[in-house]
Amino acid sequence: AMSHPFVRRAALMIVRGKRVLVVEVERGTSASEIESLDASVCLSDVDELRRVKEIPVDRRHNAKVDYPRLARMLR
Repeated sequence: AMSHPFVRRAALMIVRGKRVLVVEVERGTSASEIESLDASVCLSDVDELRRVKEIPVDRRHNAKVDYPRLARMLR
């Protein structure tokens, strides 16, 4: 997912036994770009793709995903 230039952040999690890829895309991302992301994910071993407005990050390390908070968002 991170190979797409419009993907800002991505995180892979297990949610209720499913492999879920969560992506945060840049504002202004076109529908065709989203479709290309969907198509590439279909070829991977991911059960579900979820797009969110923002993936939460650790306050101390702005690049580290806050997985507990992200899990709460996905429930």
